[in-house]
Amino acid sequence: MITGVPDREEMRAFWNEKAEENPLWYVASNLEYSSPDEKRFWESGEEEVAAALAEAGVSGGDVAVDIGCGVGRLSRALASRFERVESRDVSTRMAELAAKNLAPLGNVNVRVIEGDGRVDLPDASAEFVLSLQVFQHIPSARITLSYIREAGRILKPGGVFVFQLRSFRAAGPLLGSVEHVARVVVETARRARKKPPESLDSPAWHGSRVGKWQIRAAVQSAGMTVRSMRWISLRGASLQVVCSKP
Repeated sequence: MITGVPDREEMRAFWNEKAEENPLWYVASNLEYSSPDEKRFWESGEEEVAAALAEAGVSGGDVAVDIGCGVGRLSRALASRFERVESRDVSTRMAELAAKNLAPLGNVNVRVIEGDGRVDLPDASAEFVLSLQVFQHIPSARITLSYIREAGRILKPGGVFVFQLRSFRAAGPLLGSVEHVARVVVETARRARKKPPESLDSPAWHGSRVGKWQIRAAVQSAGMTVRSMRWISLRGASLQVVCSKP
């Protein structure tokens, strides 16, 4: 049952458990749970990285950062385009699997992070930062906003950050608060009709939403500018954002 925001160890435990249960599906849940297609799994990483780079106007460079690398799906695609990839995940088990999957490439460094919104990389050390299908699972908007600010710190001048999260269709905080309440009511009714599987009934899976006004403020405070925001899904209010550092 969803009871509140779990602490970092609870989040790590959740994702460690999922890494043991079915890591490919929990990274890319559009696959078939009972028999996820591994070939399609890695192909989808190539496709998503190619699309993100095209949207960002980036072809490659020295260093890319993958926040929430899972088992390395996007990092592997980044590694063919950048001299070095720094991959980070809150799950020790996901990171172990990523390190094993990516070891043959020789240019990917996988590390575990605390999950508190900080990234263990120096200022102005990367040309590109990417985070897809990760922030939508973080149960604290505060932590997600911290990762956005960290990306700005990590980026070199001229660098680009592409990320995806769940937001609100409302543009401002007042209507956003109304939308938030409405979504809670709808979700409560949906859960009353059909209880979600116990294995997914956790804030570490459902995550939190971050308003567009919050995103813009975090981006600006990190010395970046928003280049584009586009809806991936209007119904779910899934938003993809491209930022750059002048």
